[in-house]
Amino acid sequence: MINYIQRKRNKKGFTLIELVVVIAILGILAALAIPRFTGTQNNAKEQTHNANVRTIESALGLYAAEKGHYTQSVDDLVRAGYLKEPPVYPLGTGNYDIEYNAATKNYYVVPEMIK
Repeated sequence: MINYIQRKRNKKGFTLIELVVVIAILGILAALAIPRFTGTQNNAKEQTHNANVRTIESALGLYAAEKGHYTQSVDDLVRAGYLKEPPVYPLGTGNYDIEYNAATKNYYVVPEMIK
């Protein structure tokens, strides 16, 4: 009987309550961290989009200065060497297009999916 009591005392490990408490704490930490990570990810995508638009606008200005007219295709900017490759829209799928508004006589860089 004494051996049984000594073996029971020498058992090392965690109780079920300790394991449940640790899992609950990990769940709370995950619930706090996931929204913060998602927000940071979306912010990075928005910044990438803004940089892509500025790059295309700059290339479009150079193209117009050299050719004397604007193009409505990002592919034309790539073929002419103003862009290495068409930027990919980070907030969705597809690339960018250039649209001309005749009423305002302005060019706009828009993602393909918005058209």
